[in-house]
Amino acid sequence: MWGVGAGVNLGRHWGVELAIDTWEDSLRDSVVGTVGEVAVGSFTAQVRYRYPLMHDRLVPYAVLGLGGARYEFNDRKPAGFGTDIQADGYGFAATAGAGLDFFVADNIALNLEVKYLAFDPLEVSVDQRAQSYDMSTWAATVGLRVFLDENRPRPMVVNTTCEPRASAR
Repeated sequence: MWGVGAGVNLGRHWGVELAIDTWEDSLRDSVVGTVGEVAVGSFTAQVRYRYPLMHDRLVPYAVLGLGGARYEFNDRKPAGFGTDIQADGYGFAATAGAGLDFFVADNIALNLEVKYLAFDPLEVSVDQRAQSYDMSTWAATVGLRVFLDENRPRPMVVNTTCEPRASAR
């Protein structure tokens, strides 16, 4: 599994993002066994609610999104050779989850996220045997976020109590 996203914070608490997630699972038939793999890729528009803590260094958040999914049969296994397999298609996708950003710099955060990826069941046919295949799953990811719109470095510390010394001659 892998994923990538891009988004923008609309204020201190709300943001929007586009997320692309993809993963694969084995496709099994009740008669011949594992015939190959099905990959699903989703593209979802997500809304994100953030709640910054510890002077904005620790930011828990929740995400909720809707979008589309594409299914693709690939990596045919020996049991699938010579078999008629129909396992491609399109459907809807939805996401719901929560995460935590820990800022190591003003605009860079280490990220941990857990979300549920819900997909329309895929109608699969193996040698004319129809079955419904649900690719929905929980996903946990570890990542790195770079916040381009958050790049407002804090001012340098200025010491106003020191005055230059006169040089002794």
